[in-house]
Amino acid sequence: MSCGTKTIYLYTFKTSNSRRIYFFIKEGIFSISQLNCPSLSINRIDIQYIRPNENPDTNLMDFFKESKQIFQTNFNGQQAFIDQLDKSLILGDRDSSYFVRIYSIESNSALKFELEIKKRAAKKLGLFL
Repeated sequence: MSCGTKTIYLYTFKTSNSRRIYFFIKEGIFSISQLNCPSLSINRIDIQYIRPNENPDTNLMDFFKESKQIFQTNFNGQQAFIDQLDKSLILGDRDSSYFVRIYSIESNSALKFELEIKKRAAKKLGLFL
């Protein structure tokens, strides 16, 4: 890998591998600094989590409305909306440092949570890797 040129790498890890990498970082076994590339920076971190719906009586729209209210109370001025068509909750703006999307998958058998961390926030988190 050449450190003098701008190259974009995309790494995607399955859950089991993500846990192992997190363990290595947490235990000090691995650090991005070991890649020996001082100009390396992290510009975006994507985190996805799927939570099975263990209560089929849960009203998805009620959950979205309550979550939106809590978000707007805690993050005044940030965008939040419920997309009735796609049955998803959008928190934040795609152009901001943090963007969250929550939606139903597999015929409401699970919820998928997606978090995008970008810009300065991703660079600051990257320092801990």
